[in-house]
Amino acid sequence: MTAAPVTSAWRPALAAAATAVLLAIASPVAAIERIALTTQLIHPATAENQKTLDLLLAQAASHLSSQYAAFVEGVAPDTPADAGSDFTAAFTAVFSDEPGQNAVTFVTTRASDGSQSDSGALLGPVSIRDAQRLAGQLFQQWASFYGYLESQMVEPPQLVAEIHVDALRPTLLPEVAFPLTPQGTAMHPSGDLLVGFGAVGARLDRAFRIVDRPGGTLVNEGNYTFASSVAVTPSGTIFYKPAAGRELYRIIDGAPRPQRWTTGQDAFGPISALGDGSVVITDVSNRRSQRVQGRKRYEFDLYTSEWSYITGLTVGPEGNLWAYDGTEKRLKIHSPDGTLIDEIVPIIDPTAPVSPSSLGIFGNGNFVIGANNLLLGFRRDGTPLWRLESFISPNGFEETVPLVFHLAVDPGTGIVYLVDVNGRRILKLVDWGTAAQLGAENQLERRLAELNSQEPAAAAVGKAAIYEESGALEMASVQWERVLEEDPFNRQADGEIARLQTEVELANAAKLTDQTMEILRTIGPESARQSFSRTVQVYERILSINPGHSGASKALQTLQERFASAAGAAAGKKPPITIRSLHLENLFPSLMQTYRYNPVGNIELLNELDSPVTDLTASLSLRRYTDFPTESETVARLEPGESATLDLKVILNDTVFGVQEHLPVQAQVAVRYG
Repeated sequence: MTAAPVTSAWRPALAAAATAVLLAIASPVAAIERIALTTQLIHPATAENQKTLDLLLAQAASHLSSQYAAFVEGVAPDTPADAGSDFTAAFTAVFSDEPGQNAVTFVTTRASDGSQSDSGALLGPVSIRDAQRLAGQLFQQWASFYGYLESQMVEPPQLVAEIHVDALRPTLLPEVAFPLTPQGTAMHPSGDLLVGFGAVGARLDRAFRIVDRPGGTLVNEGNYTFASSVAVTPSGTIFYKPAAGRELYRIIDGAPRPQRWTTGQDAFGPISALGDGSVVITDVSNRRSQRVQGRKRYEFDLYTSEWSYITGLTVGPEGNLWAYDGTEKRLKIHSPDGTLIDEIVPIIDPTAPVSPSSLGIFGNGNFVIGANNLLLGFRRDGTPLWRLESFISPNGFEETVPLVFHLAVDPGTGIVYLVDVNGRRILKLVDWGTAAQLGAENQLERRLAELNSQEPAAAAVGKAAIYEESGALEMASVQWERVLEEDPFNRQADGEIARLQTEVELANAAKLTDQTMEILRTIGPESARQSFSRTVQVYERILSINPGHSGASKALQTLQERFASAAGAAAGKKPPITIRSLHLENLFPSLMQTYRYNPVGNIELLNELDSPVTDLTASLSLRRYTDFPTESETVARLEPGESATLDLKVILNDTVFGVQEHLPVQAQVAVRYG
């Protein structure tokens, strides 16, 4: 079924009724129908082969009756003859010691008119482990008699916002004029969107405001290829994988720089991060997968048969790994240790095959599959929820789903993000029915959807105000540009664009100023000079557009004075007190109360200055995991040549209870003296 685009005027009614619609899914027939599983032919026809097939069919019948209880009942081969069966599934099995020669084929026939489904097949050695998969395929054959349950579908997601990456580039990459293309995406546990642009990574909030540039130190070092694929753990540790090579970059919040992990294999395929901090990587060309954690590599075989082909990979809300097998046409759910624990056969018409390339799971088990020009939604049992081939853009035009894209879903809100590779943009859609079932109000998205139903120019003005209120200045500027598309002579739009772009450039200049002064402080004036020059260029751009901008003029003057002053001070600064040793223990969240009163480490200080120091103290803080530094005891006076050892304690905050993985974190020890 091709989903017709719908206007936003329909949405409020859907939001009110969605819970009832999704929870009251009924069979397309009046009564539950029975499917009898029978053996037609076994080769060779041995007692052992007959027993193996009977066990497989009995288990498949049981799965049919439990997993699809609202629709069908499976009847095992050893059940007494029952003329009341509505369908018969006839099986042919070939057993062989030769690789590639084993197969089970089957066709389902409807008793009322003798019509038959397309044939199905299980390739590979016959095993009872395939019972659940077989039940899914039998249910799909049954569904083929009822239009593959298209009557069960609800309205598809609605596009509420989009942004072209060129609007983000000046802020994401102010250092160089480098074109950006979105290449990968993942959902941060905070609800922010992570996007890999190859040359740089971004963390965006729901208004597309740039929250952070994870891995920014790699950009500062001239690495413009690190951020292609993206994965993130439940604790917020981010992983980037370049498009080529055998490296992973681990970004820990608060760490001074990323860690580089070597995978030991090429990884041309999807990746995903588990709760323990490890990453599962795949190589679709060589059909290999493994779990990587630092220097350790573990077996994690997603390729369950010689025909397996993994095209989508993500972690579900329960912490298990979901993998879509494009050849076997099923979702395989693995526990974190790699054990196959569940599987789902999405009900898709095999005469209109899809080639899924990405996957997302909502908190209620509904899932989304992305394919070329197509977005498909499913319920937890694999029955179809909706189908999206086209949508109405914010400008009011109908357009198709992108050809090549990657998707991420916010598990608790029903929001679906698409990063359009060829179109170089990011799209945000809302599955309003799933959102209602999850209890998500999505106030921002509702306001945007309501504006989308208005005249384009008026809608853009309203959205500009919303985005500016949210701090998303780039998105606010985009809206005023849409006003100019409708009215090229709109002077208000021209003025607002100039104002917003100036504010964005001022914010970029402030960040570059901080970066410049940090390099100057930690290294020296010559190393900081290139960053200083780039910062001055940003201010010069602002002043070329708005020569009378007093804020920019003053900030530029202050920067130049600070640089000159700090450069002079760096040349004549005296050596600090010497840190002879620093020791910190590993920390455990369960012992946070103990750390308030017992040292977690110590620092030994040596006074090599020519004069005594007084009021010597040290403090320990951990970014994100402490609210303030914890001070040590004070040494009143330390003479030249003397040393002192200070015990370090720490007061952790409640954030530590969210840590599910072993994390190296940045600890700052500050020494103060008079």
